[in-house]
Amino acid sequence: ATVSGTLDTLVPLRMGQAGYSALAITALLTAAGVLATVCNYGVGHLFDRFGGVRIALVSMLATAALVAVAAVFTPAVVVIAVFLASTPPIAGQYAVAFPLCAAGADTEGLSHSNVFGLLNLAWGAGFLIGPAAGAAIAEASADRVTYGILVVLTLVVAGSVRRQLALT
Repeated sequence: ATVSGTLDTLVPLRMGQAGYSALAITALLTAAGVLATVCNYGVGHLFDRFGGVRIALVSMLATAALVAVAAVFTPAVVVIAVFLASTPPIAGQYAVAFPLCAAGADTEGLSHSNVFGLLNLAWGAGFLIGPAAGAAIAEASADRVTYGILVVLTLVVAGSVRRQLALT
């Protein structure tokens, strides 16, 4: 949520700075939303075959690689391409979260409503902190600094997920 929310903030701002219209920005956000919906459905089909933890790990590594491109190459057209290309792996992370949480709740004997509530709380915190902190860091330094921080954050979380995969 932190990465997604930050991208959802910085990319439209970059587009505005580069002279893109509100309609163009809206079209990009709409296209990403449609792409995410299609990807969520596709990930649902892959979940039983590969497992949610593997999908989450691959999705995080792909997200980190794509955001790293935006940290190095800052023209608006590149940032737009990164935004669209990062939509499937970010959607992959979201799509596996609920079934993984449900399985974890079952394993630990917790109610689904409590676990899903915590999941939504975590996402909410990410969507609150990411855009605010990301925009503040970008304004104080540069977008590329924020993107670099997002790459590191994603790799740290991916490392944690990798350790979980080793336990299964």
